[in-house]
Amino acid sequence: MELVERCMIQVRERDIKIRSFQMHDLMRDVCLSKAKQEKFLYIADQSNACQLSTIGRVFRVFVHEFIPLQCIKSPCLRSLLLFDEFLPEEKLEKVVPLTMASYFGNHDDEIHNPLLKRCKLEEDPMPTLEKLRYLKMLELHEEAFIGKEMFCSAQGFPKLEPLSLTDLNNLEEWKVGEGAMPSLQRLEIQSCMQLKKLPYGLRFIATLQEVKIG
Repeated sequence: MELVERCMIQVRERDIKIRSFQMHDLMRDVCLSKAKQEKFLYIADQSNACQLSTIGRVFRVFVHEFIPLQCIKSPCLRSLLLFDEFLPEEKLEKVVPLTMASYFGNHDDEIHNPLLKRCKLEEDPMPTLEKLRYLKMLELHEEAFIGKEMFCSAQGFPKLEPLSLTDLNNLEEWKVGEGAMPSLQRLEIQSCMQLKKLPYGLRFIATLQEVKIG
């Protein structure tokens, strides 16, 4: 409420409580400018893709158009958020899975908290992602993966703690090998309507403290 009263954010929906809000354009511009100045984030598109190899110690990169992910060079990269709004369908189907695998395979010591959203990957991303030795958090949201089966093999995801699967509408079966995700603490599964049961292999994860399903 304090931010609303100070006109820093604008209420969009309200009944008894505030249901949703948005940031004023001026405040958004100020926040983005400060974030870029502090090298907190970098928003990549065709206009600045050529600068990706020189962005230095940026923590988060947001990609809004198709660019070769191998161009991103940041030793401190923690989050890589991909959008598909500007990506042609033929490239979405054929190029994205390959560039993702190639990028993550060559930067396994740099990725800690990837968020994949609306990528519509047809191939299971887990065999690539589970090899990231320092990955601590993973979020697959809004049809990041549109296949039917997903598999986490034994010894995969050695340091993963929270895992979030949201709006994977085609996912029917998820298998987890014994010994996979040995550090997992929190699991969230939301709006995965075709997934009828939890993986049997989850029972072998002694560190798992919280499972949220909705």
